[in-house]
Amino acid sequence: KQPKADSTCTLYCGLTSLCNFDLVRQEYPQENYLANQTAYLEQWAKQQSEIYKDYPQNLDQLYQNKVKKHLKRYIRLGVPDSLKKDLVTSLLQLKQLDLSYKSALLDVFSNKVPSCFSVVPTFTEQTDPLQVLPKHYLNHEGVLAWKRVLWVVSQFHSFIKYCPQIVSVVSLLLLYLEEDQTYLVVSRLLSFSKKHNEFIRWHFTLDKKHNLKIAQATADIIQRNSKSLTKALANANLVSLVENMLDSFLVGYFPLSFLERLVFCFISEGIKVVVRATYTL
Repeated sequence: KQPKADSTCTLYCGLTSLCNFDLVRQEYPQENYLANQTAYLEQWAKQQSEIYKDYPQNLDQLYQNKVKKHLKRYIRLGVPDSLKKDLVTSLLQLKQLDLSYKSALLDVFSNKVPSCFSVVPTFTEQTDPLQVLPKHYLNHEGVLAWKRVLWVVSQFHSFIKYCPQIVSVVSLLLLYLEEDQTYLVVSRLLSFSKKHNEFIRWHFTLDKKHNLKIAQATADIIQRNSKSLTKALANANLVSLVENMLDSFLVGYFPLSFLERLVFCFISEGIKVVVRATYTL
């Protein structure tokens, strides 16, 4: 029996939703989607006993080296929709969802959450996420949730100076997670990034200088390893091009089928997977 697309999330505008079906169908055919889901489930089913063979069903054990090694490999292959929520909860050790997001939402909007927004924090010079990321996969309700999450992130993470990737990551996570889950995931990743000197990896660049540094390093790698591409782009500003790709989290450069895998690899491994994907493109 082939698995169906996860339509339990009310913000999902994918293959089982009537509102934006045509938007996704052109680049993500339904038959390919079902085939991918079947393949993902088969891969995870084969490895489930091996992954957890010597470990109890305990979230803390997921950070054991052996388990991390297996998860890293199979996250790259693709995560079945039915496992995405549990996987994120496990990877980030979110024991349980609490009411912190709802209370934060009321604090931000003085107990009256608006139904529309004229200005939204985007962690750039823009005031509308649709200007930062014109291409997205959310329906109308999803766009409103997107804007609410960005407002709460902005108010409770004042250390962010420049980080357009948040706009893209939130939009992709809302396809599979609920609004409060999305906020908790982004909040945890931002905490990792703020303390990146204490961790092997980080996720978000939090100021424009750091963002430009990553773009320059990626452009240097491309110039050293791809002479033909460098020659073809001789009249273009390669650093600016790479910076734009990183800022958008490659949304608009890759199809949704790749982006959904990328965002979960990003949660698992950090920004390095986005840099590598930029290089391959």
